[in-house]
Amino acid sequence: MKKLLIIGAVFLLSGCASRHVGPAIVGGVIGYAIGQNANQPTVVIVQEHSPCDKYTLYNERQACQRGINQRIAEETRRRETEAYRQGYGR
Repeated sequence: MKKLLIIGAVFLLSGCASRHVGPAIVGGVIGYAIGQNANQPTVVIVQEHSPCDKYTLYNERQACQRGINQRIAEETRRRETEAYRQGYGR
């Protein structure tokens, strides 16, 4: 797209374009740029609700988040231990 814009700008500034061709080229370049932007994927951000949302103070939120992280770590460790036991044959 940048090449097309540069070529169009050089063409317009070089004096090769008449008063009828110049606006057509500018319109074509702008239309091309808009068309390229329309093909971009749309990003949707989904914010999940946390049990820590009810705490307004920073320290309370951090403590709540540490508790969540510890619970997740303990659950992960329990599952890994169980998988190890199954693999070892116990």
